Amino acid sequence: MNEKAIAIIPARGGSKRIPRKNIAPLNGRPMISYAIETALKCNAFDQVFVSTEDDEITAIAHNAGARTFRRSEEFATDTAHELDACAELLESIQKKEGAAPGAFCVIYPTAVLITPED
Repeated sequence: MNEKAIAIIPARGGSKRIPRKNIAPLNGRPMISYAIETALKCNAFDQVFVSTEDDEITAIAHNAGARTFRRSEEFATDTAHELDACAELLESIQKKEGAAPGAFCVIYPTAVLITPED
């Protein structure tokens, strides 16, 4: 492990109850952009990742300043748990960099009221 800390925003594109909720417009912006902006501004993370299987979410995340990770279809289903998607991302980082981050924080894409101080 290393001393880096990352934020992981798990954002599936295929929500059934509220379709496209993670990128639904809120005050003229995609909802996920608030979580990304807050994670970038708080200065607690070396990197901010959005884990998704969705091309539109990927584009929005890039435009908002986050790195993206293409999660496997296995972890993009209604029954998959978001922590499985996080584990997949952490394993990928470990393979690429030789060490997993020392800490990570999951921030939900619909958490529009969090602040950098939180």
